[in-house]
Amino acid sequence: MTSKIFLFTILLAVLVKLGVAYSSEPENLNTKKYDSNTGFVIDNGYKITTTHCTACHSAQIIIQQGQTRSGWLELIKWMQEEQDLWEIPKEQLELILNYLATNYGEDRPNFKKEK
Repeated sequence: MTSKIFLFTILLAVLVKLGVAYSSEPENLNTKKYDSNTGFVIDNGYKITTTHCTACHSAQIIIQQGQTRSGWLELIKWMQEEQDLWEIPKEQLELILNYLATNYGEDRPNFKKEK
């Protein structure tokens, strides 16, 4: 009986320790890196997005937006039609749209809010 209690105590201690270690991790650990010049998330498509988008306006205009992929496409088309934005090659446009939708979607996961 004593050995069962001892084993149960050890097992419980291990489980508690694992639980404490797991729960002590930050819930929303953001391991993304940000470009110090633009504030953009450094991710696939970041460089081409920086090249095309910051040629005309600041990165903050993009960072504060919250668009779906189709919303970003509509904005780009509007800029091409109304603001004389150049034609973006299809492969580059796909990279830009994927980058923007992933990092600056409707929930704006990478919009650094001032506290």
